[in-house]
Amino acid sequence: MTQIMKASDIKELTELGKSEFETNVLEGPMFKHVVSSIEEAASNGYSAWSINNVPFEDIRGLKIIQTELQEAGYGCEINMKNEFNVFGMKFATRKFKVSW
Repeated sequence: MTQIMKASDIKELTELGKSEFETNVLEGPMFKHVVSSIEEAASNGYSAWSINNVPFEDIRGLKIIQTELQEAGYGCEINMKNEFNVFGMKFATRKFKVSW
């Protein structure tokens, strides 16, 4: 017979998983890419940097990065919207923008 975990145990597991995911994002290649891109844009005289057509699976990680950047004083937004192409087919656009 399969045992069901208590809800409190599942909640604790969720919090541990969330914390580990956040740590992995902030120590991982996506964060390093964003930071180096910001620094490169600034050294080239720009006051903003963005990524267009962000893959859906990257949004969760970018939300964590967004929080870190906002806490450091950056303007940071994730824009997602649904649009229609010339054939009337619906598609989503996702943009990540950082400004300083």
